[in-house]
Amino acid sequence: MTETFKVGFIGSGNIAQAIIGGAIKAGNLQPSQIKTSAPSDRNFSKIQEFKVATTNDNCEVAEFSQVLFLACKPYQIEGVANQIKSKISTEKHLVVSCAASLPMESCESYFPAGTRMIRIIPNMACSVGQGGVVLVQGSHATREDVETVKSIFTGVGECFEVPDRLIEPASGILGCGIAMMSVVLEGLSDGGVMMGISRQDAIQMAAQSLIGAGAIVKETGKHPGQVKDSCCSPNGTSIKGVHELERGGVRASLMNAVEATVKRAEELSPK
Repeated sequence: MTETFKVGFIGSGNIAQAIIGGAIKAGNLQPSQIKTSAPSDRNFSKIQEFKVATTNDNCEVAEFSQVLFLACKPYQIEGVANQIKSKISTEKHLVVSCAASLPMESCESYFPAGTRMIRIIPNMACSVGQGGVVLVQGSHATREDVETVKSIFTGVGECFEVPDRLIEPASGILGCGIAMMSVVLEGLSDGGVMMGISRQDAIQMAAQSLIGAGAIVKETGKHPGQVKDSCCSPNGTSIKGVHELERGGVRASLMNAVEATVKRAEELSPK
């Protein structure tokens, strides 16, 4: 991607920070290519660490950019679209919605007919180059548009294309899953502390266990059950730990948690 390519972010909160920080760290974008907006200057306290241009004017960001990320709350999208749609060119602009619970059809309806749109749900691990991004191609977007968005996330996060109807379940695993896995990580570290390990060491050990389990599955293609089985010898320590997890219903709890995220997304979706 050339340094003349301009990327705008309407919204400068956690999601914008994660994408911008990850893309700059990976070398996919330079600070000079980026401009962000927020309602007031106090919203820029963290985003300015990346030395990107900032403004309080959403239209200024739209005019600046070729790829325009809508990194604001779902309920704000329609109002933002009303502000900037006169600045949107179907030839120049690729609009990328980061809004959860807002279907592609609704988002497209807020913009001029023919607007090229991509819908994504990124997770917070993008900021450290280990992110996950769920991606939906809009009705007017091209495969080149999809590849443009993917190029921004190269080395930042793995992109998973899904139909729009599956973006919420996918987000329940990838987006909300960071929060869920953090609970698992904290629980593992609590167990270590209970048995005498220092808090700092226990957290690092638990984090490495989660990273390691994921890496084995991704690198080998093994089913998670195979990885579990390979760790569990007869009457050994690992199978005793797995038994306690099953007794506590951890598997059903995680399934229920993903289901709950989808139901909540449906409740938040515009009727």
